[in-house]
Amino acid sequence: EHASGHTVSHGEAVAMGLVAASNLSARQGYCPKHLQPTIETVLANAGLPCRIPASISSAEILTAIQRDKKRRGERLRVILLRDVGDIFVAENVPLAAIQATLTALRTPA
Repeated sequence: EHASGHTVSHGEAVAMGLVAASNLSARQGYCPKHLQPTIETVLANAGLPCRIPASISSAEILTAIQRDKKRRGERLRVILLRDVGDIFVAENVPLAAIQATLTALRTPA
């Protein structure tokens, strides 16, 4: 939301964040790979976006993540999933994995 200059609504940002969390969770081996498409189907049926607009750079998103209220000192904390309704806070997620997720979810320009 903040990274978009508020052109993306809070609800839209939450939807994209949920897809990103499922993607990152699968990358880290916390959830099955089929969870992301399942979540995307539900969100798309509700008319919510599932991909990051090309107009928002990964650098802008990473900056916003680093300022997030879940941060503890120098440690990034991200919300990940094991399954629908089974979430947890993770620390020490590799920055490269976060960047890979952002790249994978980018809408083509």
